[in-house]
Amino acid sequence: MKKVNICFLVAIFFTIMSCKTSESSLIGIYIKSPSENTIDTLFLYENHKYKQVIYYKTGELFGINENNWRLNGGKIDFMNLYLNYDLDLNNYSKPKNGIIGEPLLMPSLLPFSNGKIIIDKDRKVFYTKKSKL
Repeated sequence: MKKVNICFLVAIFFTIMSCKTSESSLIGIYIKSPSENTIDTLFLYENHKYKQVIYYKTGELFGINENNWRLNGGKIDFMNLYLNYDLDLNNYSKPKNGIIGEPLLMPSLLPFSNGKIIIDKDRKVFYTKKSKL
């Protein structure tokens, strides 16, 4: 009976551990959706840096944002991410030198599930992993 209980506990332990997100599984290229007004690509690198590149739908560069990320309890903690809800960027000033500045950025702790970084679950705004780096 003890042997069965130990095997059962070991199986539960490995099941729980396999459900946790590993940092290496996050590394890659993500595309934000929906993307009716913008094209937003997020690159997560092994060195805990990220690069966010946002284009107008026409393909013209709106801006670039680079900073750090870390895994924090199953969520991704971004230092100053531009939270893009796919608004019409023509209503906003284009960043000088192409670098998205502090007034538009905010720290963000975003959940990760099934290959998606969730910005707003209710509005169905998320980044989907497209490939590894």
